[in-house]
Amino acid sequence: MLQRTLNKRYKLLRKIGTGGMADVYLAEDLLLDRQVAIKIMHPQLAADPTFVERFKREARAVANLQHQNIVNVFDWGADEEIYYLVMEYLKGQNLKDFLNSRAPLTPDTVVDIASKICDALTEAHDHEIVHRDIKPQNIILTENGELKVTDFGIARAVSATMTRTGSILGTAHYISPEQALGRKVDVTSDIYSLGVLMYEMLTGDLPFRGDNPINIAMKHINEDPLPPSRLRDDIPPGLERVIMKALNKDPAYRYPSAAEMKEALRRSLTMEIPPGTETMVIPTYRQDQEETAAIPTSARPATIPSWLGWSLLFVALLALAGLGIWTALALTRVEYVDVPTVTGLSVPEAQQKLERVGLDLKIVDQKPNHTVPAGHIIDQDPLAGARARKGDAVNVTISLGVETTKIPTLIGLTIDEAKEELRKAELQLGSVSHAPSSSVAAGKIMRQSVDPGITVSKRSPIDVVVSQGVPKIIVPNLVGLKFEDAVAILKQYGLKYGREDRVDDGAPAGEIISQSSDPGTEVEKGTIVTLVVSLGPESVQVPNEVGREATTAEKELQRRGLKANFISDPSLPDQKDRVIRQDPEPGTTVAKGSTVTLYIGDGTIQEQPPPEETQPPPEETQPPGQTEPPSEEPQPAP
Repeated sequence: MLQRTLNKRYKLLRKIGTGGMADVYLAEDLLLDRQVAIKIMHPQLAADPTFVERFKREARAVANLQHQNIVNVFDWGADEEIYYLVMEYLKGQNLKDFLNSRAPLTPDTVVDIASKICDALTEAHDHEIVHRDIKPQNIILTENGELKVTDFGIARAVSATMTRTGSILGTAHYISPEQALGRKVDVTSDIYSLGVLMYEMLTGDLPFRGDNPINIAMKHINEDPLPPSRLRDDIPPGLERVIMKALNKDPAYRYPSAAEMKEALRRSLTMEIPPGTETMVIPTYRQDQEETAAIPTSARPATIPSWLGWSLLFVALLALAGLGIWTALALTRVEYVDVPTVTGLSVPEAQQKLERVGLDLKIVDQKPNHTVPAGHIIDQDPLAGARARKGDAVNVTISLGVETTKIPTLIGLTIDEAKEELRKAELQLGSVSHAPSSSVAAGKIMRQSVDPGITVSKRSPIDVVVSQGVPKIIVPNLVGLKFEDAVAILKQYGLKYGREDRVDDGAPAGEIISQSSDPGTEVEKGTIVTLVVSLGPESVQVPNEVGREATTAEKELQRRGLKANFISDPSLPDQKDRVIRQDPEPGTTVAKGSTVTLYIGDGTIQEQPPPEETQPPPEETQPPGQTEPPSEEPQPAP
């Protein structure tokens, strides 16, 4: 796996962690030149179609979570049969490693860590995402003192696969009772898991331990945890009540939200104990001695009447009879004890456990069993939790183990061929899933759940993955990128490109405005994705309007999608209404809708009123006493 590059973008450098669902690698993002953490789902999960569909949905949802206490998810994808998440790379350690060296923590530290986890859970729950796997391994403490919760939503994608295989989802020490029972979970399931984590931080121990995950899960369902104050005497009572409420078996009695739990934590270190809830010491009472009256003595003994003597004798006989009955009851009193769980234990381990409570062990039957090793107990009577008399025997049934066989090679076979091979080995065909592969032909088995040559019990189911042929590629989102960047990404994904240019008023030239295949679409390698590239706004050439009449020039500009702006130039009055010069110059390329300034001879064009009719000038009248001056021109002779 190392040195592999996923989708020609994420180069795996080294493994930095592993878990029940995935392996984590430090990787280099070759496109953005940064280090990231890649979480690669385990092959048995990636082979399940239900997981694949849920993984896609949950990855999209988790990518929308943006919070200071949640690890950022940058990207997700598939490369052949590998499904992965791309997350921010954080330097630090997980809370489990921190607890291994520092637990138990101070109450202040526990409240601080739990409050930040509550903040992360509140953000996720507001987006209708339940974590389902809160545990210290999923809490990251960075070098700069930040706390980050990881793996949101991934447990939901895994839940269907784990349920079908009978596995317990999440780490058994931290699962809620409803998870252990396979019931529907909600936000209160995360509250319970956080309560377990707080218990561990505060005491350095877990509320429930057991020999195997099933045993631990049953304790989550049936047993009450020991109060933390029984393990540590300096725990604030308010903080203990917060933890015990979070650990309630019934979700209805836990905190209904992480926000309310955080508020309770805020008050827990200074909270006073309500009256009547303090631990009371039950007083010990004893019967006071009866006072004995002194009987005065006389010189002679008093005479006792005969009837009084007989009465005293009768009372004495009753007292002796009562004493005998009390003694008999005391001698025959039976002591009862709680029967412990011995299923799953070896016979010596079970004997020691029963002897510690005063019970014996009796083997009543032996049966073959496909899950319990030989010599271990598969059934007990009475059941765990029942009351039994001290000295009684617990009847047990012992496993004889299973018949075994070796796994045949199924890779490269068809389903029918695999069924025949499994029949010969006395095995069964389990679930059949499908996945793409560039190396195994379609219809052939590319992976099996148990490697060839491994010894297993007979009649065990063997799951297989059948090749679908050439893998599909998820088309990335390229809209808004520069054309050159989009082409580089398509090449990394193994896709080809086409180009179509289009005028667009809303996008600058060279930017992708649409693509032929929608983002998220699954296509085959080598598929052509046509990129529609913006040419920017539509452009036109400015015509030559010099010498034209103003109205004609304006109409020509409007026809070409341009606007005219007229400015008068009185220096050439003889060029009335004609364009003397223009700006921009003729032949210049401009955006459609631009304005061209036209300079004309006598100013801005205005609408002229119609010409008025001319009237002869009125005759001038001379004032009285004045005569017209003589004409200077010579008059003709009469």
